[in-house]
Amino acid sequence: MKIILTSFRDAKNYLGSFPFSIARSQPKGFMFPSLRAFAPVRKDGSDIKHLPPDQYRSEYEIAVLSSEETLRHVTNTLSEKFKRYDTILLCCWCNPTRQDKYEKLMCHRILVGYWLEKHTDFEILFADGAENPIWER
Repeated sequence: MKIILTSFRDAKNYLGSFPFSIARSQPKGFMFPSLRAFAPVRKDGSDIKHLPPDQYRSEYEIAVLSSEETLRHVTNTLSEKFKRYDTILLCCWCNPTRQDKYEKLMCHRILVGYWLEKHTDFEILFADGAENPIWER
């Protein structure tokens, strides 16, 4: 049971995997099922974006990753898909070519990966820039 954290751009490299969008929206032509529990959105519905890395991480962890409901929903959803697929993709827009402000990738999917490593037994693979994150575990 492997989860690959990648961009929409590189999702094509993982045919046979089940893709989910964890972004607020998807690029034109993509219609992946959405795992909205991981979208970078505050409880009031406002987007978490345009923040320095440490503030972004703090706000994302508080708004999204601190919820027991998120843990239950996500693990149930992913476990259900693992009954039919060996590998699941969690996709968002971020990749190194889209982001030139920082030397390392700053993307919420990295934080999702850290959270999944801590709370589940799934194998987590960081791809398309997420293997070179701005944050430490």
